Amino acid sequence: MATTRTLLNSALCLGLCLPFTACTDDASGATTDDSGSDDEVGSTEESSSGEETETGSSTGETTEESTEESTEETTDETTEDTTDETTEDTTDETTEDTTEGVESACGDGIVEGDEVCDDGVNDGAYGGCNADCMSLAAYCGDAEVNGPEDCDDANAELDDGCLDDCTAPSSCADLLAYDDALEDGVYAIAPEGWDGEPFDAYCDMEDNGWTLVMRFAPSGGQFDFYSPAWTDASLVNEGVLDPADDSDGKFQAYLSVPAMELRGCMRHPMTNDYACKAYDLPMTATAVDLFTNTPIGSDLDGEGLYFTEDDNQKLEWLTIQGRSVAESSVSPNYIEVGVNIDDDQSCYDAKVRFGLVLNNESNISTLNDAAGFGTASYYTSSCDFEGQDAPWRTPAGFSAGPNIYETAGTIWVR
Repeated sequence: MATTRTLLNSALCLGLCLPFTACTDDASGATTDDSGSDDEVGSTEESSSGEETETGSSTGETTEESTEESTEETTDETTEDTTDETTEDTTDETTEDTTEGVESACGDGIVEGDEVCDDGVNDGAYGGCNADCMSLAAYCGDAEVNGPEDCDDANAELDDGCLDDCTAPSSCADLLAYDDALEDGVYAIAPEGWDGEPFDAYCDMEDNGWTLVMRFAPSGGQFDFYSPAWTDASLVNEGVLDPADDSDGKFQAYLSVPAMELRGCMRHPMTNDYACKAYDLPMTATAVDLFTNTPIGSDLDGEGLYFTEDDNQKLEWLTIQGRSVAESSVSPNYIEVGVNIDDDQSCYDAKVRFGLVLNNESNISTLNDAAGFGTASYYTSSCDFEGQDAPWRTPAGFSAGPNIYETAGTIWVR
């Protein structure tokens, strides 16, 4: 039985296990090795398999090399041809078009190429472009006065008499209207009608653009009622523009700045603070024209310039300088404020260039006291100081009979 089973297994193995299966004897587990058959079959399979592998390998290498070479050659040729042709065509077309555009661009309103400007007209008009598009015509900022310009200093400074729009400021109010952030200080201005170089003026910008025209020393000043400085073209300490300086001053603005408002400020003797009174003028005038052309006299004769306020407002001419009506030489019944007020009804000497007058009568006749600028109080009734200043007077302060209270002050226009 064993021999029969072994032979059967050997036959089955030869038929079913070739070429890779090793057959074993069921009984002994030993490997059955038919050297002739196995070697022959194994040799055949190895040879066949080797040939297939070698062929496959050879085919793969050939295909890969062929594909790479073909792709590389095709890509190189395509890239080279396409790039060269495209670059050459594009460069030629771009260069040709750009060159032609620059040559024909002047006048098209577009700045291109080597053009400096091109406004489409190029007629050399102010603020425009010259005909060749290679230079600007006259403009604000070229440091030459031309076209509609008042000035042209080619800078943006606002204190030198020329604004950055090439107009000249005519007053402090004009400057403030141009730039409402400006601070108090000295600015150069060129008022309407002024034909010289811009001159310096002190500007009160904090209080809406007032221009300083006159300053009064706290004592011993020269601007009494009959001082010629009120009506002549003289200047006094014109280089000292500080409104708080303790000297007299009369500035170019007094002669040259047309104004619609007049303001007087006086210093309190205790606090040294200044307070002011301001009035609208009936017509535009410079300070010198106002004091020269307003007839000196009284409301009874239609002379002087009177301002309308209630009595309490009028009496502020006293309180702004630290005084009160109780210090007056009389109990007033006539209380008026204005410019060039004088008692032309009697020989009393009270008068004022700009400020307040007081009288115990109901009208100006026999006028007693005055407060403000260019003041004088009643001194004598004999008409012996007609046309000249009586002893009881002060350029700035309060003349209350024989009691003279001096203080510092300033006059401004706007």
